Amino acid sequence: MSVKFSSVGQEKVDIGKHSQIGPFSTIGFTGFAFKKNKEGTDFKRPLERMAHDFKVRIRDRVDIGQGCNIDRGSWRDTLIDNNTKIDSHVYIAHDVQIGKNCMIKAGVVIGGSCSIGHNVFIGLNATIKDGVKIGNNSTIDNGMIIMEDVPNGSIVVNKSRLL
Repeated sequence: MSVKFSSVGQEKVDIGKHSQIGPFSTIGFTGFAFKKNKEGTDFKRPLERMAHDFKVRIRDRVDIGQGCNIDRGSWRDTLIDNNTKIDSHVYIAHDVQIGKNCMIKAGVVIGGSCSIGHNVFIGLNATIKDGVKIGNNSTIDNGMIIMEDVPNGSIVVNKSRLL
């Protein structure tokens, strides 16, 4: 593991063998989730942050670039599986699960509780809404905003792009 000028919540982060973490990344701190009322229709006032008692689990041969933020989970571990590569300035919210052999380019934002399958490519500056599932072997083009689940093997591209 390589950590230079980064901040890792040691008691809440497990890092596998041969994984690299770039400088100025923060991993394993509390996510941005707040308690709702009993009906689940509105946030409690005053706003009260939910407990984030789960971990960030980074498996083997994971590369994380500079200036990334990866939050720990509130209801399950945040997971980055084997051989996934994450570019610089990526935000991964609480409870996210990312499969094996994924490539996530710079500037990507992944909302809370998302599930990203195996062998997924996510292009520059893409945004994935909270709770969305991206199927195995899918490609998300640069700058895409993903608001709903993406089935296995999908290619999501900006239609204004010339192919």
